[in-house]
Amino acid sequence: MWLFYTLCTVLMWAAWATLGKVALRGASWAQLSLLFGLATVAIAVGLLAAGAHRGTWSLASLPVAAITGTLGAAGVFTFYMALDRADASRVAPIVGIYPAVVALTSAAFLGEKLSRTQMLGVALALVGIALVGRGR
Repeated sequence: MWLFYTLCTVLMWAAWATLGKVALRGASWAQLSLLFGLATVAIAVGLLAAGAHRGTWSLASLPVAAITGTLGAAGVFTFYMALDRADASRVAPIVGIYPAVVALTSAAFLGEKLSRTQMLGVALALVGIALVGRGR
């Protein structure tokens, strides 16, 4: 099931980036960020009301959860700011390097081991970003 959710995420985020550029023609990055936040709250409340939440909330995990939410929200702002100033075909692929960064930080801070194949993937992603960043 994780692969299904992952592929859904890819499709939705691709549509989000493309339509975000279209939406910026008539709204500011701040307005889009606000609407993103409101939609996030509405979807989360609906999922929680439908019983999607399992387990209990640990008070010890709340500070890390708050930091995670803050970083995610700040990322939405900077994404829309970048999209407002550059082509979606340049912004989205560069933002898409984050899985390679996650692989590296997971190895450094979480003790996860990267295989040679994963390390090659990170290296290729960096090369791809360099090519995309060069632009036209």
